[in-house]
Parts: sequence; C-alpha cells; structure tokens
Amino acid sequence: MKRVLILLFAVILLSSLSCALSINSSKSIYQPGETAVVSFKGNFLESINKNQVEVKRNNVIVPVDYLIQGFEGEYAVVFITPTLENNYTLWINDASYVNNGVQITSDLSYNFSVNGTTKDYYVKPGTLNPKEEFFVIVYSNLDDSINLNVNFTESYNKEIKPGENKIYFPVDKIFGIKKMEITLGEYKIPFLVAGSLTHIQNLENIYGLRISPLEIDKKLTRTSSFNYSITLTNNGKEDLEEISVKYDSEDIILSPVENFTLGSGESKEFTLKLKRFENYSGEITFRYSNVTIEIPVIFVIEEIGTGNNQSLNGSGIDKSQYFCEELGGIICIENEECSGDSVVSLNGRCCMSTCKASSGGFGSSIWGWILIILVLGVIGFLIWKYKKAPESETKGTMGSMKRDLPISKKNVP
Repeated sequence: MKRVLILLFAVILLSSLSCALSINSSKSIYQPGETAVVSFKGNFLESINKNQVEVKRNNVIVPVDYLIQGFEGEYAVVFITPTLENNYTLWINDASYVNNGVQITSDLSYNFSVNGTTKDYYVKPGTLNPKEEFFVIVYSNLDDSINLNVNFTESYNKEIKPGENKIYFPVDKIFGIKKMEITLGEYKIPFLVAGSLTHIQNLENIYGLRISPLEIDKKLTRTSSFNYSITLTNNGKEDLEEISVKYDSEDIILSPVENFTLGSGESKEFTLKLKRFENYSGEITFRYSNVTIEIPVIFVIEEIGTGNNQSLNGSGIDKSQYFCEELGGIICIENEECSGDSVVSLNGRCCMSTCKASSGGFGSSIWGWILIILVLGVIGFLIWKYKKAPESETKGTMGSMKRDLPISKKNVP
C-alpha cells in the first residue's frame, strides 16, 4: 500500500513539474544592438499576441524591433537589444497559463543587461509566407564585408555587406508546419515554418515513390482530351509491394485495377476516362503499407453558348465529331422518339428537337405485325377466291365486257 502511495505521489509530482512555467535564454548580458532570443515554455491557456510584449528600462517602455512566434507549448520572442547600456526587462503582460496545476493570469518577465561595444551584426526576422520563401535581415555595422555560415535545409557561406542584407530561405523542400532553427553566424533563430512540400512529394523523399500528375483538372469538349493517364514511378532502392488502387467505378473507368508490385526503377501507367460525358469531381486513391495517396480528379464539361450552337448547326460542320450536348440536342432514351430532326453525334443519335414517348414500343410492334399479317391475309383470300371462280362465269363476264366496249368505225377508202 505504501509503495502504491509513493508511486501515485511521484506521478502527481511529475505531472505538476511538466506544467511548470520556464523562461530561458542563452545569456542575460548582451552587447548593444545584439539579437536576443527568450523562450517562454508552459501550458498557456490563451495565445500571446504582439501587443502583450514590452521592453522596459525601470518603468519606461523602450522601443525595440521584435517578433513573437508561438509553437506547441512555447512562445519565443526575438528582439534587438537597445543601444544604450543599462538594465532592462522583457515583459509579457496578462499571460494566462497553468503553473503546478493552478490557473494563473499574471505578467511574465525576463531581466537582462546591455553593456559593451556595439555588436558587429544583428539578425532581424523578416516575413513568413506559408507557400513561398521567406527572408531574414542581417544588418552589419562593419565597414567591410564578412562571411557568415548559414544553415537551414543546407549549410553554406554567405557574404554579408555593410548595412542591410536579405537572406532568402525556400520552403519547397519542407513538409508540413514545424518549428525549425536557422543558424546565421553565431545566432540560432527559431521559426515556425510552413513548408510547401506536399504529402505526395514528401513520399518521394521517404519511399522514392513519384506520381505524375499530382492532380487532374480538365475541361472536356472533344474526345481527343477524353482519356488521361497517371504514372507511378519507384525511384527508391527497394521494391514497393502490394500497392492497391481505389476509385469511383460508377463514374470513371481506370485500368489496370489489380494490386501490384512496383520494383526499383520501374514505372506503371494507369489509363483514366469518364463513363458519361458529365461533370465529375472525386479522387483516385493509392495505398501502400500505411501510406495513402489521393489524386484529385476533376472534369468540367465546358458549356457551349447559343452563338456556338448556331455555328455548329451551320452547313459544312461535321456534327459527328461533336457530342450531342455540344450540338444543343438531347439523346432520346428507350421508348422515346425524336419529335423533329436528328443527327449523328459522338455519343449516339442526337435529337435536335424534343423527345416524346413513342407510340408503342414492344407492344406496338406486335400490333404492327398483326396488322400486316391481316392485310396480307385479306389479299391472299381475294386472290384465292378469284382463282376458284367458275370459268363460265369468268367468260360470261368477259363477254359482257366485250359487248359493252364501244365499236370504233374506221374510214373505208
């Protein structure tokens, strides 16, 4: 029982310590015009904004250049120290946080001193853009150029000239939003970086799996742009086994669809087309191990205005090369017939008027055959009756016909 209580006490103690607020910096004494980074870590209940940050000398607010960035459970204030030697305090006013299990709202502070000669150079954060490169300003107080080591996604030396210098950092090789540290000479500056590398592009870095295209977004008007392909390439060193594919089989046709293995250096092509000439929005999903890759697929049927319809209805236009929708017509369904003219189109007989219910269908065709049979029967009966009539009656009839004929008189010379 005593061991259980000790263990429970230890868990509570560790939990409270993990919630304790901490304020850290690499040093507390700075040169004038030096870049300082102060970190506030804890369980903050509300976000901290720029208006809560102040630097004071005694009770006098001192203007400084600064940037505050929030990470998970941490806020970092990056600022340029004042140029006058003195004692200063960095304040965060009205911060709400949990400390040792107690909810507190108070002012947080960090004391530092400034003395000595002006720093050779300082680093000032510039702007951040989640989808584009961002920059950092390095300001040199020296009269000559210097070389600084820069390390972000790669390490290199950068020439820094007297005055203001901008160093740009691309984010196209970074996946997701993450805290990263940039080394600029003797400074290490934390940044919240939103990389533009997509999930699919990141898979190439991990597995060597490349997909092209990353999306399909097309407008359809002709059959020449009706079929599309997706290619998977394994640029890695290992074979990728049991890759599966999932798609909307009711609206699109994709081949092949069986699970497959993609060997190192191999490629596999998939052919895609619509089942119906209609707008479509969906995705094709490839799965490998615990990885899911979704390829957005969007097909939009381009609307044809009245003027275009009139031009398509003109002479000299091969209407069989157009879809019925493009011609402004309609495909009549089963048991319907066109009430006017119809033409041949890419997707069948196209009614240029309206479709109406046919006069019958299967039942009417039967009655039509019955009517034909009856007519043929009547004709056959009449022929049979004529052949069976008595010959005398026939001759008498013929004789009477002869008597009734008018006799023409010829002129005798």
